[in-house]
Amino acid sequence: TDPNIPCEFVDENGTVSQGGDWNGADCDGDGVTNADEVLFGTSPTNGCDGDVSIITVEPNEIWSAEDCDGDGVLNGDEYADGTDPFNGCDYSELSISQPQSDAWNEGDCDEDGATNGDEYASGTDPINTCDYNLDDVTLDKGEIWNTTDCDGDGVSNEDEMSTGTGVFEPCDYDTTFISMSQGGLWSNFDCDGDGVINITELSDSTNVFIPCDYNLDSVTVEQGGDWNNVDCDFDGVINGTEVSDNTNPWDPCDFEQISITEPTLGTICAIDPPQGFSPNGDGINDFYVIYGIEIYPNNRFIIMNRWGNKVYEKNGYHNEWDGTNQMGISFGGEDLPAGTYFYLLYTGEVSESGEEDVYKGYIYLTR
Repeated sequence: TDPNIPCEFVDENGTVSQGGDWNGADCDGDGVTNADEVLFGTSPTNGCDGDVSIITVEPNEIWSAEDCDGDGVLNGDEYADGTDPFNGCDYSELSISQPQSDAWNEGDCDEDGATNGDEYASGTDPINTCDYNLDDVTLDKGEIWNTTDCDGDGVSNEDEMSTGTGVFEPCDYDTTFISMSQGGLWSNFDCDGDGVINITELSDSTNVFIPCDYNLDSVTVEQGGDWNNVDCDFDGVINGTEVSDNTNPWDPCDFEQISITEPTLGTICAIDPPQGFSPNGDGINDFYVIYGIEIYPNNRFIIMNRWGNKVYEKNGYHNEWDGTNQMGISFGGEDLPAGTYFYLLYTGEVSESGEEDVYKGYIYLTR
């Protein structure tokens, strides 16, 4: 060997400490000086025993044309791409130019249970833990896969497996197992079919699994699914049918009677003032009761006799009139005689015409 060439020597013949020019040389061409290789515990004569983080000189052509980690990308290309030529799981797919090694093919970079070779053959990504064919799974899944959340629902793959929910089904998860931020695939799904995507429901603080819990202003996708089959306004007509009928799923008073298929809350949608009552003190029908008057809390109720004189007036009427004169000379009221009286009930609500809604009619008072 040439004593003037630092890298021309036989290892077993070394008897003194190396130094001088040899320290600054890079005998194996991997871009790491001999001194650094010794310092960091890698071999200065094996170009595939190195550490990309300590490369300080330009690797040589011989080393650049090799594929140390067997991932199908030449060392030089990995160096140019900024990937690790000593790590078979760190590469750019676009730079693959060589057949991968047997060791690489048998490995499982993303720990999804499918070997790299099977993933490459199937067209799935060996370094994307959520991209694999179930039929290719032949190994136990690893920590990377277990702690990943493939469908973005906030529940790790491992927890989804333990609870029997779908790893790739964004709307199938146990909320008590949410341990990470929700997003990804889950974000743009609408789990309850209310027309508001999950990520918006999250920001609105509404529930992604309750079809009737959403902000109307946040609807951006077509409503359907579970939402179609519930009755948000409890008028007895499910939402999907209300849409078909062109009625409002949020207005319990806007529905087609023929479409009722569910129980209702009995919401009072209109009032029908009775045409008579009998305030005779027998405890039956002694007050003029307008059922449903509470839907007009700002009402004004006026009673007039046949000559148009007011005998009773009340703002916010709530079924108090007992057939006495509240407007005459007699303070505190007096019993009005039997006969026909006329009423005006102003609802306190403005119609589409811009005028206040008013009910008009007559009342027959009997004793």
